[in-house]
Amino acid sequence: MNIKGIELLRELGLPGPKKELISTDLSKIDLDRLYDNPKRGATLLAFDYTESINQNPIFEKNVRKYDIQKEKYFDVLDELTDTLSKKGVSRKDMVFLTHETYLSEDISFSGRIAINSDENGFGSLMIDAVESLRKANTDFNPGFTYECPIIGGRIWRLEEKIEVDKFILPPEIRANLIRDTYRIPSNPNIDFEAYSDTGQLFYHDMFLAYK
Repeated sequence: MNIKGIELLRELGLPGPKKELISTDLSKIDLDRLYDNPKRGATLLAFDYTESINQNPIFEKNVRKYDIQKEKYFDVLDELTDTLSKKGVSRKDMVFLTHETYLSEDISFSGRIAINSDENGFGSLMIDAVESLRKANTDFNPGFTYECPIIGGRIWRLEEKIEVDKFILPPEIRANLIRDTYRIPSNPNIDFEAYSDTGQLFYHDMFLAYK
């Protein structure tokens, strides 16, 4: 995951997971707010802030834990800080992110959307999705794949194609994904989810694939 990409998403006003907080110091976090849903633990991640927004994901140095119980939160924070330090990251370069953990039953759709275009504005926009929560560190086999050409810097939806259609990602979700992603220059590659109860889209990761 790319912390600078996540920060850019938030600067643009694009939503993140429930109760997300990014900070260099979580020692004074409001745990009562984070844990006001007794059915959900917390997710905690630690990042190397020296990495760039176009860092290749395979070289990222970050560590994370999911579904942390309230009484263990600060122990896990210390553990992740120590683990990242052992990866060669200075404490002054660490940034932390926390949010309410979401589980498979909380998510209706998830996947990634990416723009790949050249300096003249020609290329394509791709959406790959699954009808569930896409889990980290597992093979991604999308049940829905959508492609739309970009011609002269414009997304050409008259020529859009659904390449894989084991299910249909709702048109309103596709439209929102395209609208949000097209605001971001430099070939963004974004991970997204939609909550089951509200249908609300949120974005949990992004890097920019500069050309």
